Amino acid sequence: MDRIIEDGYQAFLKELDLEDDVAVAEMIVEEIKGYDWRVVDGAFERLTCGACGSRRGRGPKDCPPCELDEGFRYSAREVDRPRCDAP
Repeated sequence: MDRIIEDGYQAFLKELDLEDDVAVAEMIVEEIKGYDWRVVDGAFERLTCGACGSRRGRGPKDCPPCELDEGFRYSAREVDRPRCDAP
């Protein structure tokens, strides 16, 4: 699964000719709905939670920002599922 996410994120960066992973990741998590789930997950993997220090969305259950980010992951586009390809 990690390879699928990383490949999707790298393809996105290459398509836009971008290199600054962190800046792009921050942009993506600000407006998740327009991006494929692989790109969103790849973005979260590059960012750190300011509250607990874990990767965003991967912190302990008692970390409110991580819990919120985990929920936001489900707002991403799922182009590989029928009727889920619209932003």
